Amino acid sequence: MNKLLDFLTENPIEGIKEKKRISKRIPFEFEYKAMSSDEHKEYQNKCKGKVKKDGVEFDATKFNLLVVVGNTLEPNFSDAEAIKSMGVATPTEFVKKTLLSGEINELAENIIRLSGFEADINDAIEEAKN
Repeated sequence: MNKLLDFLTENPIEGIKEKKRISKRIPFEFEYKAMSSDEHKEYQNKCKGKVKKDGVEFDATKFNLLVVVGNTLEPNFSDAEAIKSMGVATPTEFVKKTLLSGEINELAENIIRLSGFEADINDAIEEAKN
């Protein structure tokens, strides 16, 4: 095998993780993983709406929430006890009740960058619309 192929086989994407603080308000690090191309496509498809003259309607807020819920390892936003204790029914409702909108955006941007999108989240959203 050549060096590039060796590198790729020795470094699969499942192991790509990162820990980082996302705001001054929260004194803890969040642990998250890179999303796979299948996850990315699934999130895009769930966020597409009506076809309009200028493109496809896209729910960027929903996209960010799906990215955060699906790729955050710590805390586990899908923890049934935590969801119940907050009086909500879904992981996305739990995120919306516990994180500020800027914190959700920051966490989603970090996950998106870790997933190989070097540009900002707006570029990823524009790519998802097309």
